[in-house]
Amino acid sequence: MATRLPRHLAAGALETWIAYPQSKRFEFFAHSGALQQSRFALDFSGLFD
Repeated sequence: MATRLPRHLAAGALETWIAYPQSKRFEFFAHSGALQQSRFALDFSGLFD
């Protein structure tokens, strides 16, 4: 993942997300580094059900 995150952002992504289905959580990253939450208003409820 450490090599993919910078590539995605360099290619123009505003954010990169890492999903952890077993623990039902996400990590969000932007050019500035790790984010507490995504800047996009998305409903993740029920995603891992």
